[in-house]
Amino acid sequence: MTKQAKIIIFLCLYVLGIITFLSAYSALFIPAVIITAVFCLLKNILPSKLLFTFIFAFVLGFFNSSIHLFFDDDLTPYSGKNITVKAKVQTIPANNIKDRTKFYAKISSIEADDDITS
Repeated sequence: MTKQAKIIIFLCLYVLGIITFLSAYSALFIPAVIITAVFCLLKNILPSKLLFTFIFAFVLGFFNSSIHLFFDDDLTPYSGKNITVKAKVQTIPANNIKDRTKFYAKISSIEADDDITS
């Protein structure tokens, strides 16, 4: 197998890991990859070092996506709702973007009005 083919397979498996994370069928993809890897290992289709490198690419894509694509915090459930937040400002507010103020605050309470959405 050429070096270019190895790189292409590595990148394809990395992308497959990302797709698996985003897919509703991730419960099917993961066992399929495991079964394929075990089959390749038992039949000596690929050297074990190369096979583990390819598995690493898949796992890296999957977990890298889980870290970088979905960032939830305590306010995520209130997205799209009108809420009242009581908080203590922790940093000096900065107006780096027009019509926005950025600062960090420690939230002490949140009151949501479930009937009104924005």
